[in-house]
Amino acid sequence: MQIGAGKSGVKIGEYANPEEGMGTLGWIEPACKNPQWILWFDSKGDGILYTEREPNGAVVGEPIKIKARGQNATS
Repeated sequence: MQIGAGKSGVKIGEYANPEEGMGTLGWIEPACKNPQWILWFDSKGDGILYTEREPNGAVVGEPIKIKARGQNATS
């Protein structure tokens, strides 16, 4: 699914079975021809952001891990 028009939007995808597909539930990436970042989400609500990708779509470098906030977390 794509949100936003053309190359300025983002693509959102999901896995039907989180046990398959590296334990991720879904992802978000730019809707351009050669996206440079991808954000994956897991079943705990955590995110993993890769800011560099090869032309074939493979991730490069160390990810930035984004932990989900607990129910009792304050802002």
